[in-house]
Amino acid sequence: SRKVSMEYNPGWNSSSVNLLHVRALGPEDSLHYIWSSIGAPSVLLVATSSPSSALRVNWTQLLSPNPAGAVWIEPPDSVVYATAVVFTKLFEFSQARNPSGELFYPA
Repeated sequence: SRKVSMEYNPGWNSSSVNLLHVRALGPEDSLHYIWSSIGAPSVLLVATSSPSSALRVNWTQLLSPNPAGAVWIEPPDSVVYATAVVFTKLFEFSQARNPSGELFYPA
């Protein structure tokens, strides 16, 4: 079994941005799910071989025009696997606003 915990904007004292860290701790490993809507909505999954691995965020760098490398896992050598999905397009649907059932394509 896993012990699951969540943190909203870890290390940041504002709700002006959205980063959710979900950690699933196993006896010999950890799974980290990082959801964010900073820029394009995205999710990052990192599997580690350490139950003590931790997410680190350099908020100044993450919110800058060049955010590469602003989010990482420590210790770095515990990372076994990492993958990400970026949602480049989202389509809104509301049955209440559009009873015909047609999709709304944002401009």
